[in-house]
Amino acid sequence: MHNTSNPEADGLQQQKPHQVLLLSPKNRKRKLQFTQAHQNWTIEDWKNVAWSDESRFLLWYSDGRVRIWCKEHESMDPTFLVSMVQAGGGGVMVWGIFSWHTLGPLVPIEHRLNATAYLSIVADHVLPFMTTVDHLLMATSSRIMHHVTKLKSS
Repeated sequence: MHNTSNPEADGLQQQKPHQVLLLSPKNRKRKLQFTQAHQNWTIEDWKNVAWSDESRFLLWYSDGRVRIWCKEHESMDPTFLVSMVQAGGGGVMVWGIFSWHTLGPLVPIEHRLNATAYLSIVADHVLPFMTTVDHLLMATSSRIMHHVTKLKSS
């Protein structure tokens, strides 16, 4: 039983909860099938995989929880202050692809990345990238694995 008035006495500590992707049962099944199908792959097999993902980079602040430890009278000390700008300061979102052998393009994403925008990236950037390699499987980290195999014509 935990002592709610003093959780530290019970050996508890405050921490940020771990974040995990919310997966539908259908996507959970697909990821499991992909994992099982590729569990015996060698490093040489994995060298033929292209990985893609999108990332957001904030220019002026962190969107995570920032904590400091200081004494009450030190809270306005410049070493404990975090600079900020009005209206968030902006950021940039990019999409990229890479493999063991080569880097693909880093594509700025101007708007929200919906299905239409993603398919546009695939048409404009993935397909040309895939023609530069002999054989490649493409995988994404935030979506269910996409099996796109492209053999360069001789």
